[in-house]
Amino acid sequence: GIPAQEAIGKTVEEVLGERQGIPYELFYKKLTDEQGRVEKMDLKIIRTDGQAVYRRVKIETLYDQREERKDGLLIFAEDLNETEFIKEAFSRYVPKFILDQAIKDGYHIKLDGKLQEISVLLVDIREFSALTDDMSPEAIVILLNRHFQTITDIVFSYHGWVDKFMGDSLMALFGLPMYQEDSAFRAASAAHAIQRALRTIDPYPDNDSNKDIQVGIGINTGLAVIGNMGSEHRLNYTAIGDTVTLAFRLQALARKGETLIGENTYEKTKDKVISRALEPIRVKGKSHPVKVYVLEGLLQV
Repeated sequence: GIPAQEAIGKTVEEVLGERQGIPYELFYKKLTDEQGRVEKMDLKIIRTDGQAVYRRVKIETLYDQREERKDGLLIFAEDLNETEFIKEAFSRYVPKFILDQAIKDGYHIKLDGKLQEISVLLVDIREFSALTDDMSPEAIVILLNRHFQTITDIVFSYHGWVDKFMGDSLMALFGLPMYQEDSAFRAASAAHAIQRALRTIDPYPDNDSNKDIQVGIGINTGLAVIGNMGSEHRLNYTAIGDTVTLAFRLQALARKGETLIGENTYEKTKDKVISRALEPIRVKGKSHPVKVYVLEGLLQV
């Protein structure tokens, strides 16, 4: 819809910059970093007039074959509304039915950071290096994927999501993007189901190994900062803070087949779970020892 006389002889920024609200200087840097091609980039852009616009962008570099030089950029910019942008941003992390329900109920999903109570679940395969020292790289990947698929399915079934995979460990979050009053019990229930499920899996379906695969799990509940974090090149919707740090600490202390929960998780689930108190532990950054409990089962409520 732009007349030719308004475009000829002008830079792309002059013609489209204000009209489309697209940061072209970012594209130049992205193309350099990604060898001349950007398959897809979703952007939330605040224009000079304060209006938020959402764009899905694909970029190709044009080459002059005879002159053997770059000859320009081909930029496809598609308008997105806020709902489409949020669905795309969250679809990689959260079960689809939760996201659909959140949007249907009109929840405002804030991507740029907020403080919220959540429950953090950390799972780690114990002695993984020793378990896989005689396996091929392909077999190791298959083994990890089978176990992570089982764990992910369970996390999703209790309305949590998988935040990240870290080697032979997994971090899951409950109680976001929408607050869940029962996030602690959901996390505890998921941990109990994970421990039971992994005891029934044949860990080496194509192998005669008799090595036993077990996990240690840590759960903690409390306030955390949640939001899209990272750089312009890679963002991850995640959680940070003392609540997450303590969950890592509990996971590290858990023995094979054991789930440890923090005091906040215990207080919120004590009427629904079977647990056993351990000696309080010293944690870096805490002035007093931290109470720890072993999760031994769920009560029939």
